[in-house]
Amino acid sequence: MARKCRRSLHSGMACILAEALCANGHFRRPAPPPSSPAFPSTEESPVKTLPKLVAAVAVVSAFTFAAAKGKEPAAFQQTAYDKLTWTEMMPGGPSVHVLWGDMKKGPYALLMKFPAGFDSGPHTHSASYHGVLVKGRMTNTSEGAAEAGAVEAGSTWDQPGKVVHRNQCAADAECVMLIAQDKPFDFAPAKAK
Repeated sequence: MARKCRRSLHSGMACILAEALCANGHFRRPAPPPSSPAFPSTEESPVKTLPKLVAAVAVVSAFTFAAAKGKEPAAFQQTAYDKLTWTEMMPGGPSVHVLWGDMKKGPYALLMKFPAGFDSGPHTHSASYHGVLVKGRMTNTSEGAAEAGAVEAGSTWDQPGKVVHRNQCAADAECVMLIAQDKPFDFAPAKAK
């Protein structure tokens, strides 16, 4: 059952996104797959996970709305997850659904979907970005940072620009991330060392 948002606690887009995804059952957790060193199992209940997810989406959305520099939506809009329009970035690779802004100019926010088992390979972006894992499990590694292990839906991260990093979606299900960036999107495969 979808809950009504209290505007003082959530930004509008975060509320709409959370309501739409939750109402359509996209955060029901299946039985966890067998654990592995890269993806250890967790015992946290969905009741504890959902508030973390909503809080994470609200935090990132607050940043993205600040970055939009006062742009207001023309009208209320709500779209169910299964009705989102995805643009494939490369065959068999990530797809994006732009929430607002222009990823060629920045600022923008988008949902990025990785197929199950997708590995971005080591790469960089010119500018920093902020991320929230909305669905799935993945590992993020970043040059010079201690390994943090797998992240679950609701987890957030900040990736500095020009730093080699890698994003890997677990093999058991697709991953969906909310990405916010105030500069244009770019992707540069890292040079082999």
